[in-house]
Amino acid sequence: MSEVSSDPPNSRLFILCGKQVTEEELHEAFDKYGSIKDIWIVKDKNTMESKGVVYIKFSKSSEAALAQEEMNGKVLGSGGKPIKVMIAHSREQGSRYDDDQERLQRLFIIVPKTSTEDNLRDYFKKFGDLDYVSIVKNRTNGESKGVAYVKYLRAYHAAKAYEECSKNYKAVFARPREQKNQSSFESNDRMSFGGGGTQYSPMLADGNS
Repeated sequence: MSEVSSDPPNSRLFILCGKQVTEEELHEAFDKYGSIKDIWIVKDKNTMESKGVVYIKFSKSSEAALAQEEMNGKVLGSGGKPIKVMIAHSREQGSRYDDDQERLQRLFIIVPKTSTEDNLRDYFKKFGDLDYVSIVKNRTNGESKGVAYVKYLRAYHAAKAYEECSKNYKAVFARPREQKNQSSFESNDRMSFGGGGTQYSPMLADGNS
């Protein structure tokens, strides 16, 4: 798998699991959440044994979000450890783990300057429970700048809104307000599974590992 941005955004899962987990078991566990486009089990280039790291690509952001919510912490196969399921980052996102919820739950939208937060709340609540709706305003005169943020309590609901809201809103997933640089992420926030020495992050990686 070459390093590419997730398209649609946030539609690829990064999974830390036991090395014994098979592609068949992954399909059995994840097929019910939507259309799987690809499963990539990361293998040692010398031994071709699994490293206990898997990427699963779904056709929709909402499918990946629901799979992440429901499968994180579950056990695959018999006698295995609970798996860790995350939404994979593209390298250009440079996100940190503590930014994940905001990155996945918040949309940035284009709105008419006559829109009110109540209007937007009434429209977007049909996709799921909202945390907040905030119209960006000019600090000088208090007028709307024609853009707003919509944050949901669940990533799945944000993804549904992203997919199903009117195209006039030009919805995109909002980046976290503050992002640490890539070197900080690489040095401090990588994760390991099962006590091995090799560490992996949920960045989309190349297939030569």
